[in-house]
Amino acid sequence: MARGQSAYLMKRDAAMMARAYSRYQQQLDVCLQIGADAAVIAANRKLGLGKGRARQFMDEYKKAVNDIAAMIDADGAEDKELVYSRAKIDEQLRQIVGDENFSPWEERYNEMEGKSDV
Repeated sequence: MARGQSAYLMKRDAAMMARAYSRYQQQLDVCLQIGADAAVIAANRKLGLGKGRARQFMDEYKKAVNDIAAMIDADGAEDKELVYSRAKIDEQLRQIVGDENFSPWEERYNEMEGKSDV
């Protein structure tokens, strides 16, 4: 393979990877927005969340998503099993929902096992 051809292939592959990542990011953004929309709708239906508290709820929802993502990102750099992140997230959720309503990470993410490197 000639040098020019190799450089062309590298540029082409880099462009394809950039497009694939962009599509992935768009899909992730859509999934996160669907989750946020569903959370507000559910909070309105079951808890009576209205205009006054909806903005606060959404701001806190986004903060929680970012906090969890940052913790998993930092933990995952050193531990692919995410032992620390899983334990901290489970701890918070158990405090919120109580033992009788709590499902551990393995149950909540069971359907996704093996489908992600997270």
